[in-house]
Amino acid sequence: MDSVTSSTATDHYFDSTAIRVSLFVVWATTAIPLLPASDKSALPASLSVLALITAISASFHPRGAHTRLTGILASANLTLCGVIAVLFADPQSAVHVALFSLFALAVQVGSGQVGPGVIGSAVTLAVAWVSWSGSPETAAHASALTISSGVPIVLSLLWLRSIALTQRRRDRAERDLLAAEEAGALQAKVRAELAAELDFVAMTALPALEPLAAGAEMTPELYVRVLQAEATLRDRIRAPQLSHPLLDATIHEARSRGVSVLRLGEPGDEPGLDEATARSISDLLRPLRSGSAIIRALPPGREQAVSLVINTEDGVVRRSFAREASA
Repeated sequence: MDSVTSSTATDHYFDSTAIRVSLFVVWATTAIPLLPASDKSALPASLSVLALITAISASFHPRGAHTRLTGILASANLTLCGVIAVLFADPQSAVHVALFSLFALAVQVGSGQVGPGVIGSAVTLAVAWVSWSGSPETAAHASALTISSGVPIVLSLLWLRSIALTQRRRDRAERDLLAAEEAGALQAKVRAELAAELDFVAMTALPALEPLAAGAEMTPELYVRVLQAEATLRDRIRAPQLSHPLLDATIHEARSRGVSVLRLGEPGDEPGLDEATARSISDLLRPLRSGSAIIRALPPGREQAVSLVINTEDGVVRRSFAREASA
């Protein structure tokens, strides 16, 4: 809770110059008239006021620099202020100084310094009860001090609790918003990929199928176009990692010459071929006028990434291409 409330409460509510100056003026102008009120010596009251002013001044740290150490130092000074007032000043005057000290400690609690603020308040009240429990009049001062200081401390704790709940709701809302944005981005990406695939299918299949749909007869040329469209779509589904614009065009030309070209992929999300590998395979396929060729993506973990087997009347040619070349 300290990490949440310290940054939220202090940086946004207790970290403004107007609030700091107002608290300083109110506390200082209220404590200074108590100097002559001590019936023993002006020194303890002076030390009490000095401790109070020091504690207030300690809160004038650079914005965003409110640390646990500054909170401990401020709470220690505030506690010293209340203890000196209780021990050395007359109860009527000391109760005012101690009360302002306890109010300041309550502000420390509200700013996120729960431990130092509560401990300082407990020490001040304990000293007051020990020192003033001897008579009903002074005990009444201790009771009034306890009740008057307990209320702002409880309110400060409730304040911290509300801030923590608000922060958790805000974090949950931000996470939900981020998840919704990521889901929306993923859906948009999927829709874009689906639209691209549909466009590719239409661009590949329609030129071959539209004549048949219009009633044209199946000629050898149209038959070759249908086979090429089917093979292109099959390659797209079965071996996307063996796709490259240069190699796709070379395979299309080879199939139009009657060469059987088969691409076999491996499951996974491997990227397409690099330029060097695609060019090397294209150079081997371009002279073919017949026969068959099998291009296969090898499983991950092997040194070779792609293999090529060409079978013609002149014999069988085998080639493999290193994974580093296709990375």
